[in-house]
Amino acid sequence: MRILKEINEKSRYKILKEFKTVTGTKDEIFIDRLTKLLTKKFVEYEIKNLEEIKKEFPFFREDKTYIVSGDSLYVDPGELLYSIYSYLRSKNHEFRFFHELKNLEISNGKVEAIETSRGKFYFDKYIIATGIWTGEILEKTGIKIAVKPYRTQAAIVGLQRELNIPIYNDLDYNIYMRKELSQDILVGDGTETKESDITSFKVSNDENFIFNISEKINKIIEDAGDFEYRGGWAFLCLATPDKKPIVSKVRGVENLYVFCGFNGLGIMRAPALSEILAECVIDDFPLPKEFSLERFEHIKDFDIKEGFYPA
Repeated sequence: MRILKEINEKSRYKILKEFKTVTGTKDEIFIDRLTKLLTKKFVEYEIKNLEEIKKEFPFFREDKTYIVSGDSLYVDPGELLYSIYSYLRSKNHEFRFFHELKNLEISNGKVEAIETSRGKFYFDKYIIATGIWTGEILEKTGIKIAVKPYRTQAAIVGLQRELNIPIYNDLDYNIYMRKELSQDILVGDGTETKESDITSFKVSNDENFIFNISEKINKIIEDAGDFEYRGGWAFLCLATPDKKPIVSKVRGVENLYVFCGFNGLGIMRAPALSEILAECVIDDFPLPKEFSLERFEHIKDFDIKEGFYPA
């Protein structure tokens, strides 16, 4: 959050929006895990029942436990990326777009160059931060990492009336939503738990996803009725066996680092972890073992688990 606020201050456009966050569930195990996590992270929260939550959000309809936090921010990923890009350009950082990474040239335990669609480039240190393509790129050099791409979906729907919807996450229905524009809300979590092919996957919503969210919206929102489907999208995220990201030096290659595996939570985790990575790379400090590639050395296969919900 601190880093996002710093970016917001330096940006020409204010990219952060304040939201209340509400999580609803009947599951006592989820409640215990989530409250412990929030306490550990020093996040202030309140626990409310249906009668109490209705005083602020009268449209909630189910009798369950609602965990409310006012210390939350929303940022559009596109706006964030443009703000960072604009700031770095003003500091004379160089960007080379449309250079497809083809291979890493490794010799004597060191990356000598990267091969792209527009020639070779030579640097002292290399960080592979290529998202869903990371496993494929590294495998070309004989480096195998335990990651799997998986598909997830979100949609924009129009309600019959305007509601003051917070960022809401329902752990019982595996669905999240937030207000978009006027009567429109963004609804997500069409997450698949099977590995996807990065060269061939559907980027639009499935019919069963649209049907499922329509049922769930009406269970969560009182008198929601029919809604208008405005459109949606799907893309891939990268799973790791323990749902934690990879921020690691590659053992046996002295100048190669990997930054990936955010399990759909890159926008939340990447700012702080990229700061840690940058400091360690520049000063040759060891990276946290919690995110090391070495923790997966003996894992041959794993099941994809939804990254958003408390473990």
